[in-house]
This record gives sequence, structure tokens and C-alpha cells, in this order.
Amino acid sequence: MDVLHESDSGYNIRLTRRSDGNERVFEQFIDRHLFDICVKTGFLSELAAGMAAS
Repeated sequence: MDVLHESDSGYNIRLTRRSDGNERVFEQFIDRHLFDICVKTGFLSELAAGMAAS
């Protein structure tokens, strides 16, 4: 996950999903409260630098 832009109401983020050798990239807005909950629960997380390159 990459945060592209932060505003008072939330974040524009880029999500990368890797599965079965395929990669899908999504860009979307997420409300600040929902974003905080997703990060705290581990539903969303940043990839380690080594993982992002693979």
C-alpha cells in the first residue's frame, strides 16, 4: 500500500494485490477513520522494501 495523498477527510491510496503470479493495482480514496481501523487490525499494511521489489 502506498499513500498517494492525505487530506482532512482521508487518504488516496494505491493498493497492490499479488496472487497466483498476477498483480492487480487499485487506486482509491479511503476515509480517515476506516483507514486507521484497517491499519490497526492489520487488514492494510505497507510492504517491506524487499517484498515490494519481488
